[in-house]
Amino acid sequence: SVGGIYVRKYAADYPNEVVGIVLVDSSHPDQFVRVPEEQAENDAYLRMSAIFPMLARLGIFRLYFATGGEIDFGDLPPKQHDEVAALWSSPEYFISQRAEAVAGPAIFGEAHTLGGLGTLPMAVVSQGKEPAAYWVELQDELAGLSSNSIHITVVGSTHGSLAIDPKHAGETSGAILRVVEAARTGQLLASR
Repeated sequence: SVGGIYVRKYAADYPNEVVGIVLVDSSHPDQFVRVPEEQAENDAYLRMSAIFPMLARLGIFRLYFATGGEIDFGDLPPKQHDEVAALWSSPEYFISQRAEAVAGPAIFGEAHTLGGLGTLPMAVVSQGKEPAAYWVELQDELAGLSSNSIHITVVGSTHGSLAIDPKHAGETSGAILRVVEAARTGQLLASR
């Protein structure tokens, strides 16, 4: 989700190298300011995550997955499932995730300086499994960064399933293909 801010920053820094953008259930620069519950959840994660690298070194996460525990990648094929479980069991994963969360205020603050995207083809793909009204509003605002954008809410999807579930990831891939086509042809996304 925070990757959406990184993508926008890259587009701002290298406008001649970016012909389109797809934001997948992306963070919004104001989400923590406008939704105090999001900030409280982030603060709680920061407190808890301080011990996650140690727990990973002790093998707690590996044990969790080895005994059938799942997060949101349970439907992946066995090889890919095991690769994600191995990543999510490593101390390095939690160290980098926590570092990103600690840097969050600066990352979100800088996002306010990025501005709009003009007519750059853009798709915003959002999770659709009981999304909170504020999340829909924030995602709509992101789609408004470009006058050549579409906002797709994938019914029944979660944040993770937009990349992992074959059906939901197919919708994400379809949005990417639409942006590529719009960039190649100059076609407006909303005109289809």
